[in-house]
Amino acid sequence: MGKRSNFVRRERDFYPTPVEAVKPLIHHLPYRFTYIEPCSGDGALVRAIGSFEGVSKGGSFCPILEYASDVHLPWQVTSLKDDEKFNCNNALHAYQRDVFDIESVEEHVDFFITNPPWNRDILHPLINHLSSIRPTWLLFDADWMHTKQAQPYLSRCTKIISVGRVKWIKDSKYTGKDNCCWYLFEDVPEHSGPQVSVDFYGRFV
Repeated sequence: MGKRSNFVRRERDFYPTPVEAVKPLIHHLPYRFTYIEPCSGDGALVRAIGSFEGVSKGGSFCPILEYASDVHLPWQVTSLKDDEKFNCNNALHAYQRDVFDIESVEEHVDFFITNPPWNRDILHPLINHLSSIRPTWLLFDADWMHTKQAQPYLSRCTKIISVGRVKWIKDSKYTGKDNCCWYLFEDVPEHSGPQVSVDFYGRFV
């Protein structure tokens, strides 16, 4: 994920997503929806979303996982089945699959939600690829939106939710050095022109 810190980088930028990084997103999701986690790693993001199930937000929060996948799948399907934070609304399907091999999804799927690799050579094509299929929530560094390299992709960005600094390494005293955001990317017809505004939500938790 390219997270800046004084620690040695982990292989394949593997940094599981903590619950604290997911909490700001929950308020911007429908109370019932179906999603795919295409860069699932060890399943931490799926577990984090599932931990909010039943929370009242104008209705009982009910996320439904269609499936989780990753090019490297370091966990077994049973780790989802046996986790006490999972129930019947969380699919037991986990696949070893490159995100770029996803070509289509079932009609009832509402979103992709993932904490992707932050390497720009992967991140930028991933933005275009996933958002052309379904609206896509991505967690990565907030500074990206201020850079020239972001310009070709901002036309697809419709919402940004501030998260702040994230403690990526469990039991560490330190957070990462990058402020983070959730970005919502959606398919935008080429003839529609550049996106003139993006809904931005600052930190509240």
